[in-house]
Amino acid sequence: MKKASMIIASILFFASLSIMSVSAEEKAAEVTADDAFISAKCATCHKIDKVCKSIGKKDSGQWEALVKGMVKRGAKLNDAEQKAAAEYLASLKADSNTLCPK
Repeated sequence: MKKASMIIASILFFASLSIMSVSAEEKAAEVTADDAFISAKCATCHKIDKVCKSIGKKDSGQWEALVKGMVKRGAKLNDAEQKAAAEYLASLKADSNTLCPK
């Protein structure tokens, strides 16, 4: 009887872990980037002007590579944040965006 109880408890424990990890993955997938997010993440290491110089010149793949490079240098972004940042930066236009007002 004790063995059966231990097996059931183990199954329930591992099932709850898998449910919690799915919830964390789903939450991470909901990351969106905006001006405040970019400023908070990028301007901690350098001026936002450095980012602004590349707005409108890079596509999402190029931004993704640049962001990954920044993470290797110490930027604190998880995978979902990296993707969101790259997509947001790629969506901005050089001559009309609120991140880099002229």
